[in-house]
Amino acid sequence: MSASRRPAGAWRWAAVLRSPHRLGFLGGAAVLCMASLWWAWCLWEPGLAPLTWPASLIHAVVMGFGFLPLFFAGFLFTAGPRWLHVPAVPARMLLWPVSTLVLSWALFLWGAHVRTDIAALAVMAGALSWGWITWRLAQLLRSSEERDRFHVRLITWACASGTLAWALVAAGLWQCEPTWVRAALGWGLWGFLMPVFVIAADRMMPVFSLVRLRWLGDRGVVLALLGVCLIQGGHAATRAVGMDGGPVLTMTQSWLSSLAGVVVLGMAWHWSEVQNMRLRMLAMLNVGVLWLGLALMLPSGSLASVHALTMGFMGSVWLAMVSRVSSTHAGRSIAADQITWGLFWAMQLATGLRVAAALLPTMQQSLWVAAASLWLGVVGAWAWRHARWWGRA
Repeated sequence: MSASRRPAGAWRWAAVLRSPHRLGFLGGAAVLCMASLWWAWCLWEPGLAPLTWPASLIHAVVMGFGFLPLFFAGFLFTAGPRWLHVPAVPARMLLWPVSTLVLSWALFLWGAHVRTDIAALAVMAGALSWGWITWRLAQLLRSSEERDRFHVRLITWACASGTLAWALVAAGLWQCEPTWVRAALGWGLWGFLMPVFVIAADRMMPVFSLVRLRWLGDRGVVLALLGVCLIQGGHAATRAVGMDGGPVLTMTQSWLSSLAGVVVLGMAWHWSEVQNMRLRMLAMLNVGVLWLGLALMLPSGSLASVHALTMGFMGSVWLAMVSRVSSTHAGRSIAADQITWGLFWAMQLATGLRVAAALLPTMQQSLWVAAASLWLGVVGAWAWRHARWWGRA
């Protein structure tokens, strides 16, 4: 059938290239589903396919650096030009780095079962692609005459930090140095992913704007949270290489993290008091902030804390914001409809099961499998639904 005779609602690759968010989100969804399916398979059939590295470490790498940067790219090159008041970026400009990132993670998972050097080269290809995306974002920043470039500037620095951590993962895989990989993962989580979430949230979510501490200034809350992220990232990286800094520094880091957790929980409570939590989108974002507070209060570096942060906070905010952007650009008036609302609460259950698995060692394996299976079902259903929107006019 010719292009002119296709139904108006038919899925078309040309529609994906209409906007950076469509291309980036589609690539991110593909990697997310691929990584989630691989991990669930590893838990369903442990030992079925030999691995060159521990499965948990491969899982951490692909979930840490795999899908979120692609969603970042789609979002930043859609919203960034508007924030900076510069011309829109054509999606075709991102076609080769997004394609490289998706293919590199597929190659990485295959190499994890075959050869370590293949996995390392795949990660390095991804790091180079992400470095190019970061450089292009920096170009947008330099071309802007907008006075308020605070958020884009900080996000660009965070993305550059992520490029270095990404490259260190590749180097650790190439040199068979797991300590390098673990250090890069710790810094990548707190020095790359978390800052992007916190900075974007300060720009788009009213929860941070409701709390203004006079002695910290107008942007004191977000800067304080970024400081906590850097401390957490430094602690995670140094601990991975056997340099914990001694009991005094460890206790100080733990105390600061717990204090930040209390402040974040207080912010979430205050936000729920002044906002209408019957609005599902606001409720979803507030639940994510609650997970952030809990993650900061749990023992630093524990699996419970890591998954409360990644699945709870990042997962909730990611699902809410990407659903909102996708729905708005697809011409849908309700971003959090019944399907999205149901998937969101299924994700909360998956997160609760995974955190419980870390706290209940005797039930760990069964809770792991249940959490991974439910997570796969949630992201699979969500991706299938939204992928159809991204490919339609």
